[in-house]
Amino acid sequence: MVHPSTLSAPGRFVRGALAAALALVAGCGGSPPRAFSPADVRPDPRRTHARVVAESGVPSPTPALDAMADALARTTPELGLEALLAGHEDRLQPGDQVHVTCLSLPELSGPRTVGQDGRVEGPVELIDAKGLTPKELAARIEAQLASTYTQRGAHQVSVRLLERSARSVEVIGRVGAHAPGAGGGPGTAAMTTVYPLPLDRSLGIYELLSLAQGAAADADTDRLHLLRQRGRPSADGASGPVVYHFSLRELVDAQLAGREAWVIAGDQLVVPRLPDVFVYGEVVAPGRYTWRPGMTVASLLLLAGGATPEADPTGGTVMGLDSEAPAGPSDPIDPGQVLFVPQVQRVYVVGPGVKSNGPLILPGRGMTAVQAISEAGWFTQFGKPSGVKILRSEDGRRVTIEVPVDDILDGERDEREFLLQPGDTVVVPEGMW
Repeated sequence: MVHPSTLSAPGRFVRGALAAALALVAGCGGSPPRAFSPADVRPDPRRTHARVVAESGVPSPTPALDAMADALARTTPELGLEALLAGHEDRLQPGDQVHVTCLSLPELSGPRTVGQDGRVEGPVELIDAKGLTPKELAARIEAQLASTYTQRGAHQVSVRLLERSARSVEVIGRVGAHAPGAGGGPGTAAMTTVYPLPLDRSLGIYELLSLAQGAAADADTDRLHLLRQRGRPSADGASGPVVYHFSLRELVDAQLAGREAWVIAGDQLVVPRLPDVFVYGEVVAPGRYTWRPGMTVASLLLLAGGATPEADPTGGTVMGLDSEAPAGPSDPIDPGQVLFVPQVQRVYVVGPGVKSNGPLILPGRGMTAVQAISEAGWFTQFGKPSGVKILRSEDGRRVTIEVPVDDILDGERDEREFLLQPGDTVVVPEGMW
C-alpha cells in the first residue's frame, strides 16, 4: 500500500527511504553529520569540574612531605642501598660512655664520658669525639700522646663503647603508623614519629619500617630516602648530610639475603606519597585515588566502584593538563590525569507514525532527526513525514522545531540542520491524506 504523502510524487517516498538508509551508513551521501559536542547543549557541570581539575590540579593533602621528597630526590642521587649495606660504624654521641685502654701509660686508662658539648677528656686536652667511631677516637688519643710523651715511644690505644646514650631516629611520611585511625594521616600534623634506638644493639631499616607498621597503602615504595646528617667527608674534610635512595623491594631482597642496612642516631627515613588520579561522572564513588604504576582506565574504574547504569559505555574521556582523549579500558592513566565518565545521552522517538516508540542512545558522533526515525524502524504505513517535529527544552521553555523530511529526502535541505540534542523528542504523527 502506498503512503498517502507519496501520491503527489510517485516513487519519492521509496527513493527517500533508500536515501535515508544510505545516509545512515555513509553520513548523508558522503557528508558525515557534525559531531555532537558540549557546545550543542549546556555542559555537564561535572565535566566542567573534571576539566578544571585536569588543568589546575587539586592541592596535595601532604604538601610538606611532597616538597621534602622532591628535594631529597635531588640530593646525592648516586647513593643507593649498596652504599648503606657496605658497612656500619657506631659513631659517638654526647652521653656515650667509653673505656680507654693505653698499654704504654696504664694510668691514663679508664672510663670516659662524652660530654654534652661532644668532647671527651684526653691525656692532654679535651678531644672533640662527637661523630667519631671508637677507632677514630683512639687514633686522636694516640696523636696527643705521641706529641707529649715522646720518650715512651709508640703508644697503642684502644677505645671500647661501654654504653650508648639515649638516641633516636625518625620516620617521616606514609607508613602504617600515620594512616587514618593510627594517630595521623594525610592532612594531619602527625606525619613524623620518633623511634628510640636500642641501647644494646643496632637497628636496621627493615626493622625500623616494621616498627612503623610498614608502608601505608598510598606509600611510594619505589623511592624511599634515608637522610643522614653526617655523611661522607667532602674535599675540605667536612662531613655534610647525604641521602640514600632505594626501594622497598631492594630492602626486602637484601634482608632475605642476610644483608642489613643499619641506621644511626639522627637518621630520617622518608616514605613519600604516591601521586593522585581522579575520576568523575557516572561512577559509584567519584573522587581522588592513589595512582599506581601500570594503572589503566579499567583498573581505575574498578577502584571507583564501577560505572553506574546511566554511564555512557563509549563516552569516557581521559583529561590531562592540555590534552583530552577518548578512554579505552586498557588505556594507561598517568599521574594527575582525570577520567570522566559521562551520562548516556538519550533522545526519544514517539508517535503513531513511527514503527517503534521509545528512547535511543545519542552517540558521540551525533544523530539527526531523520536518522533517529530510521533507528526506530522508519515510518509506518500511515506515517506523515511532513508533520515531523522536534520538541526541545531550552532554558525551561518548550521549543518546537519543524522537520521538513520530504525536503531532506529530496536533497533540498541538509539533514544536519536538524541535529538532535540530549533529551530531544522526535514526534512522528499519522496522516491519511
